[in-house]
Amino acid sequence: MIAIRETTPADLDFVLEHEHSPAATPYIAVWTREQHLEAIGSPTVDHLLITAAGEPAGYAIYLDLDHPHGSLQLKRIVVSRRGEGIGRAALELIVERGFREHGAHRIWLDMVTTNEPARRVYEAAGFVEEGVLREVWRNEDGVQSLAVMSILDREWEALREAK
Repeated sequence: MIAIRETTPADLDFVLEHEHSPAATPYIAVWTREQHLEAIGSPTVDHLLITAAGEPAGYAIYLDLDHPHGSLQLKRIVVSRRGEGIGRAALELIVERGFREHGAHRIWLDMVTTNEPARRVYEAAGFVEEGVLREVWRNEDGVQSLAVMSILDREWEALREAK
């Protein structure tokens, strides 16, 4: 069973291990332990641990819980075990939390344009590409472009009704 809960400081060894993994670093700007601790303690951030059968399996971070127009940024989602459907199931729970618990009107994210597996997961969850920020982020692979994707509350509701 896939679940999400708030991240605690005791979870940070797991978070940092998987954030700094070769599978994640081409796609995210890594944070320090101090940045994660600050996020966990912030009232404007929702730092979540993803669990599978009760064991840590990833994490996600929402920013801008206080956005005046209800536009939440899904800053990061990292899954430690790929190809098992954990990411898809967790994303559904995370998006539901954003709309139901945080009252979002819009949830948005940006992703490296070459990350096709992530794009498929986001599109399956109802996210729509809004545009591309060309060559806006540098990593060890060079300069990367980021696609901005979002889902609106009414789109999410329509998807839920269709299920």
